[in-house]
Amino acid sequence: SSPRDVPFRRRVRLELQAKAAIGRAAAALVRPGEMVLLDAGTTVVAMVPSLRALRNLTVVTNSVQVLAALWDRPGIRVVTLGGVARPSSGSLTGPLAEKALEEIRVDRAFLGTTGITPRWEVSNSDLDLAVLQRRILAVARESYLLAGHTKFGRTGLAIVSPLKAFTAVITDAHLSPNLLSQLRKHIGRV
Repeated sequence: SSPRDVPFRRRVRLELQAKAAIGRAAAALVRPGEMVLLDAGTTVVAMVPSLRALRNLTVVTNSVQVLAALWDRPGIRVVTLGGVARPSSGSLTGPLAEKALEEIRVDRAFLGTTGITPRWEVSNSDLDLAVLQRRILAVARESYLLAGHTKFGRTGLAIVSPLKAFTAVITDAHLSPNLLSQLRKHIGRV
């Protein structure tokens, strides 16, 4: 079923332990000297505490929370995409953000999702965010989907891409063995 759009302030408090574990695992992939893009999803924002200690890092983001957490960290340059502020998602979207992506290339992109459909598609409940996420996939050398176990089998309003468009999925330990086995058939790395 299509999940209702839960405001950012509520979503950030859901599944805290799982998000923290996923965030740490995703942040462990980031190396000094890289250019990474962090989406505005609450699970992606959970990467920030682990990134704060890195130096010589460029973080591109459409997330107001990522900007607020990293903008003054020594050794981390933060580039925002700009656009229309969307309080419900804590993001910046729209034509300005999309235009900025035409000039940017990143080593790794980390994206969140509303859900992974039964047809193994990545979806989002926000149409503007879905468009922006499609463009993010096009500018990243590698792309990682950060999705807790509650996201599997859910369908948002807009399809972002097939799951196989991502380099890997980073999820939590609560995914059933059967679902994990199916997931491995649809993407190389979990």
